[in-house]
Amino acid sequence: MISLKNLFKRIVFVLPRAILVGIFLFTLLVTVLSNFDYFEPYIPPVYLARASIRNYNDRILVGPYPHLDEMKALKRNGVQTLISLLDTSLPQEKALADREAINASRLGIDVRFFPLGYLPVDSEQNRKTREQIMAMVAGDRKKLYIHCYLGRHRANFIADGLYGIEPPTGKKH
Repeated sequence: MISLKNLFKRIVFVLPRAILVGIFLFTLLVTVLSNFDYFEPYIPPVYLARASIRNYNDRILVGPYPHLDEMKALKRNGVQTLISLLDTSLPQEKALADREAINASRLGIDVRFFPLGYLPVDSEQNRKTREQIMAMVAGDRKKLYIHCYLGRHRANFIADGLYGIEPPTGKKH
């Protein structure tokens, strides 16, 4: 049977080491999350859930957050303006928006940020933001790429609103 003295010695021996391991793991987690924009393309469950880039019509494409290689392909395809729906109040989407702004600037692509909340997608604030986007799209004849994070919910919400000002063609990119 273990005496209280031996038990106390074991706790004193293990506890500081457990605290140090906890601090290390916490620091590692914070480091990974603060560099989300670098790790994000390699997170398989998220990557597999992404929609594909699709042509809404000849001038407007809709899809997921464009990584640098995808952004280069969009530029080769004539896209001059990105409309980002990322919610910059979320740390992971802010990191992606910051990276997007840097990459777009290097490639000579204009980025317009219209943050949309995710839940509920059809909220009053999101409908107001959609009206702002519709006004911008109607007044700008450049080729556009509209995206959110996965290219499914918020991007489709905006694409649904385009129907009144731009006819869709529905062909794949």
